[in-house]
Amino acid sequence: MKKIVLILFVVILSFDIQKLQAQTITSGTCGDNCTWNFSEGTLKVVGEIQNYADGSNTPWCVAGLGSQIKTIDASECTALGSCSFEDLPEVTQVIMPQSITYIPPEAFRNCQSLKTLELPDDVEIVDFGAFSRMYALESLTISDTTVFVADGVFDDSNLPIIYCKGDISVCQSNLEQTGLANVLTVVTAPKSKCNSEKYYWSGTSCDDKKNGISCADHHKFGGTYCQRVIYTIDEANAVAGEKNTFSIRYR
Repeated sequence: MKKIVLILFVVILSFDIQKLQAQTITSGTCGDNCTWNFSEGTLKVVGEIQNYADGSNTPWCVAGLGSQIKTIDASECTALGSCSFEDLPEVTQVIMPQSITYIPPEAFRNCQSLKTLELPDDVEIVDFGAFSRMYALESLTISDTTVFVADGVFDDSNLPIIYCKGDISVCQSNLEQTGLANVLTVVTAPKSKCNSEKYYWSGTSCDDKKNGISCADHHKFGGTYCQRVIYTIDEANAVAGEKNTFSIRYR
């Protein structure tokens, strides 16, 4: 009899665990007037993210979603908090908010799969550990008004190149606090495509009114956002002809 009861208990417990797993939290709050939502690999956050002691305390990591997040959509964030996106090892894409001025401590720490990142022009200060343990990071694009205030910004990251929007010598000076000013290769960043008539955007789901142009289909042309893809009109037509899936619209 005891054996039967034990088996029934194990069956019921297993059912309850499966039920809880099926009810994984995929949305909530992460600060006053700040909300988050996870869907199909994308974490979207809207508002001012509060500070966290470490990444394991963020609501999406508490919900067990950390390793499932591939894209961070922070385009509607008004401020980032400490450890906002720490410990998201599978993230390969970040849509940055364009109006923020500060990257707080360990904001992107341990985003081990992210290869490229472009900071908004208005960012003035990058704090301790913001881009630490980002082992795959190949390039970071910054403005010449962006200052790095601590030597631990890039701890355990293998960043080889900085793209500078503005005066290269100023960017190098602004990197001095990192201890890497003489190690990093600093070059002029490619000009933005969003503000020029000779560049194009494509697809049917693009929005050219907010944050430049973001298009879900842009990666099929070789990049994710217009800031990453440069084509002349002729080149765009050639690529579209090869793919045979896009309509080309000119700005």
